[in-house]
Amino acid sequence: MLEAAEFFPHSGQDDIERIHFARRALKKARALARLFASSADPAAYDVISALDAARRTIGRARNLDVMPDVLKRLDGEVEAATSQQVGDAIAVEREVARLAHREIDVLTLAGQLRALARSIEARDLGQTSSASLLTIVRATFRGARRLGRKAFDDGAAGELHEVRGFVVDLGHQLASLKAAWPAMFLAMGAELNKLRQLLGDHNDLAMLGEFANSRGDLAPARMSDLAVKIERRQARLARRAKAPFARLFTERPGAFERRLAACLDHPKTRAKALQRVDQG
Repeated sequence: MLEAAEFFPHSGQDDIERIHFARRALKKARALARLFASSADPAAYDVISALDAARRTIGRARNLDVMPDVLKRLDGEVEAATSQQVGDAIAVEREVARLAHREIDVLTLAGQLRALARSIEARDLGQTSSASLLTIVRATFRGARRLGRKAFDDGAAGELHEVRGFVVDLGHQLASLKAAWPAMFLAMGAELNKLRQLLGDHNDLAMLGEFANSRGDLAPARMSDLAVKIERRQARLARRAKAPFARLFTERPGAFERRLAACLDHPKTRAKALQRVDQG
């Protein structure tokens, strides 16, 4: 949260790198807030809502920032005139988003994030058990597994994007347990990142298609051609994403939780040494 507050873009600072860093920090904070959330602590859900609200304020700018690269990756598949027309429209809308960003009260928003961080620092986590943490990790795993099976069968872009949300949270939550068995958690993290990237590319294509479709000034034939090319590229990405998804989510949630519990109960004796190697 403190990182997000520090790097949240002020007016004139809404470049792609700063927005990307702020959004990643907010997503990580949200995933860890969920890790410690429970029905007995409703304040945790207020934190999650605040983080999501902060992330949405820069969501459109982020989407418009990545669209030119997504469009460029379709070079050779989409007519040059279509790419030029859509690219020009993206540039115009990005400038509109830049002007809108000036209306965000960044100082107040950053202050809220810092206040949330201070409220969390004051909490006593001494009574938090590994079992309670693993219950949350299991729920994240179960959500990704259940929705992912349906989403890959249906090929629905919206559902696959929801799966990615679970994958992002699971990656951050497992990283917090890494010290117990670094090699295993690092391998799982790498696989989750691969799946996260593939599903992210899939969603970026969906956003490009929605943007082009919303313009209304693209000739029907060009719009149809662009939609076909986007769907073909998405189908390839979904096929590639199935393999890491299958490797990660073959286990039943209960078995996954028991395996993690065994790692926490019996950590590797060389865990600290391996962790130092990883940090180096």
